[in-house]
Amino acid sequence: MNDWVSTLELSNLIGISDRSVRNAIADGKIPSECVRKQGKGYVVHAAIAAPAWAAALPTSSHTAQQTRLKIEAFIATLSASDGMMVYSIKKDKKTQHDANIGAQAACNVGGINAMGSSSAAMKDALCRKEMAIAAIKEYEMQERAGMLVSKTEADRQLFQMGRMLRDNLCFVPNAIVDEVISKHNDRHAAANIIHAAIEKVLVEFCDNMSLQSKAGMASHTEAMANAV
Repeated sequence: MNDWVSTLELSNLIGISDRSVRNAIADGKIPSECVRKQGKGYVVHAAIAAPAWAAALPTSSHTAQQTRLKIEAFIATLSASDGMMVYSIKKDKKTQHDANIGAQAACNVGGINAMGSSSAAMKDALCRKEMAIAAIKEYEMQERAGMLVSKTEADRQLFQMGRMLRDNLCFVPNAIVDEVISKHNDRHAAANIIHAAIEKVLVEFCDNMSLQSKAGMASHTEAMANAV
């Protein structure tokens, strides 16, 4: 593979749209030092730009996560190539900055000193890429079948669980206030009433969550059986 490729070529290699590559250039996710104007379009140094792009993607977006997986699959093909320069990917801001600095340094030294890969190595790299893409598609199918849950959905359910527990606990004072007042001369008895009321709420909450978990497991097992 040539070191410098067009945005369309890079999009085909990664398996995303040409617009996504152009947007990454416009947003600065692909360092400008690794982008050259050529005719009406641009060429990009794939081996340096791809890791910097992956490092710049947010971790909270499901779409960004899918894009990162595709880019990492592409990077795997590069790392399998003889002599190809590929920077490691990290998600923290410092490493993202270091990746951009590394890209700038590499692209400014009169071009990239990257050697072409042998035919056998490239075939092996392409095979690895296809396997990675197949794994991504399998995960997507499992998610559609209800066998996987997105982080967004998990966060939503955790929020609902927390709110349910909070609401149940908020009812405790009103439910036991008269009984506690009646024990105003017996601090130990009042404390036992409060403790028992809170314990009851927590036990009922745990039992409810256990039932929901068992129902979810049953649904998961059925989805797996249908997928097979």
